[in-house]
Amino acid sequence: MVRLFVHAVLLAFLLQFTVISAASAYSLEAREFERWVILDGKNNLDDAVALAGEMARRFKGVQVIRNENGWFSICLGPVPVQTITEARRWFEAQSSLPDTAYLARGAKLVEIVYRPGSAGAPVASSAPINPPPPAEPAHHVVGTGFFITSKGHMLTNAHVVSGCTTVSVFHGTDAPRTGRVLAQDKTNDLAIIATELTPDAVAVLHGTVRLGEQVEAFGFPFSGLLSSGGNFTLGNVTALTGLRDDSRILQISAPVQPGNSGGPLLDEAGRVVGVVVSKLNAIKVAIATEDMPQNVNFAIKANVAQSFVESQGITIRGAPEDAPAMRPPDIAELARSFTGRVECVQ
Repeated sequence: MVRLFVHAVLLAFLLQFTVISAASAYSLEAREFERWVILDGKNNLDDAVALAGEMARRFKGVQVIRNENGWFSICLGPVPVQTITEARRWFEAQSSLPDTAYLARGAKLVEIVYRPGSAGAPVASSAPINPPPPAEPAHHVVGTGFFITSKGHMLTNAHVVSGCTTVSVFHGTDAPRTGRVLAQDKTNDLAIIATELTPDAVAVLHGTVRLGEQVEAFGFPFSGLLSSGGNFTLGNVTALTGLRDDSRILQISAPVQPGNSGGPLLDEAGRVVGVVVSKLNAIKVAIATEDMPQNVNFAIKANVAQSFVESQGITIRGAPEDAPAMRPPDIAELARSFTGRVECVQ
């Protein structure tokens, strides 16, 4: 056990060092939740500049960037997308992306050498230039939210959208939409996002849950690493109160990870009985107790969420008390129909 404790502490320090190191150096590599859109590539700078001028008539923000291998990429971005399909939707208001377009993190992009003007005229010499490092890079937060009305109101955690300059909502095959933070309850860590989406399905909240009851969590953990279609986990209600007997919180064993915040916690009838909010910091607990906790996660009770929503004048569907039990695959399908990924740029 002591060896496990030591390993946990070492892992914490190693992870901290990796993050700090990655953030300390300026790089053209996109952030974890962003991608460069590579429109095309040329092995000659003059050809790349000419093509960039043509592309600038269709898209805003076209750049020519030199690669490590000496080629020149005609790029857009970075933008908060994970697939080329999402990128096509992102830019569809400007123009259709060419068939040659693909996504890249940009690890091999080393220098911006040309930026066309808005009408294709150069705003700088085609000689290589070095981009100035950003004074303070934008910070991205990715979480989960779920629709509570057919008018596009989405419920999530306040910490997911706190301090956002822009909020983007991704749902199913719909194009990503900009959301607006309508209301926040920072005391209970809840927020409502207004969107222009009109979901076919919405969640129903249910305030009654029993100790030991099976529950399911749906969300988008580790966006860009795990499935973009969502992640479904099962567990049980392990306590009817949270830390220090907090009566607003349920303790659950359903596994959750970063990115699950704001997602629905469902019962066996597919009713939402909680809003996933956090997990116990295993490293800190290991340091304090010399023991590693397993699956200690928390959700805000549905009745707390319902009171917050109704206080904003929003009417939501009530859940029947005698709803029949559903099979886990059917619950997963239902949850996916009204749940989406929320991306915040701070």
